[in-house]
Amino acid sequence: MELSEIQHFYKNSTVLVTGATGFVGKLVLEKLLRTCQVKHVYVLVRSKNERDAESRCADIFDSETMDILKDIFPGK
Repeated sequence: MELSEIQHFYKNSTVLVTGATGFVGKLVLEKLLRTCQVKHVYVLVRSKNERDAESRCADIFDSETMDILKDIFPGK
């Protein structure tokens, strides 16, 4: 299967994602992880409303959006 232009652009790249705790950000992050062969993904998360960055980051990966990735890559 031939890579799309977007997949070719991100192949073996390092990506910084901001806004990943929002609805659209979660979708973009999931799509990037599922369809592109990226080398590294860094997610910038800040504390907000008395919640620390670690718990907000955990919410990203505990969301239903990431269930597809959990099925594809179990245990990771």
